[in-house]
Amino acid sequence: MRGVIASLVFLAALTASAELKKVTDFYSESEQQYKKAQSEKTFAARAKILRELESSLEGTLQEYEKKNPREAEKDEKEVSLFHSTLEAAYDIAHQKTADQKDCAKKRQSVLTGDSMGRGESAPLTKPAQETLRWIDLLCK
Repeated sequence: MRGVIASLVFLAALTASAELKKVTDFYSESEQQYKKAQSEKTFAARAKILRELESSLEGTLQEYEKKNPREAEKDEKEVSLFHSTLEAAYDIAHQKTADQKDCAKKRQSVLTGDSMGRGESAPLTKPAQETLRWIDLLCK
């Protein structure tokens, strides 16, 4: 009986200390999903793949919240920023078709949001670059 209890305590501790995905993991996942989506011929198929990435990010953010509900740590903030920057692409992915006017608005929204508080010639941030890639793919 003690062996069973010790095993359960060990498994609980192991699960609690499991590493949550970091933003670098999500950039890799996004790259894999992007390549997969590039081979798809329809908007619906490409959008479904992006929605899978969205679900993965949301699940990890929920796990971060469970782990530390009081204050976000650096890793959680980076994942959250990536997720929130991708919102423009998610909005398109949740539509039935890609409307070109809406695509242009979402693209401009990402560019404007990314440039706030930065110099005119500052390069795009990595989350913005990734979001624009997804918007371009969905809207082609």
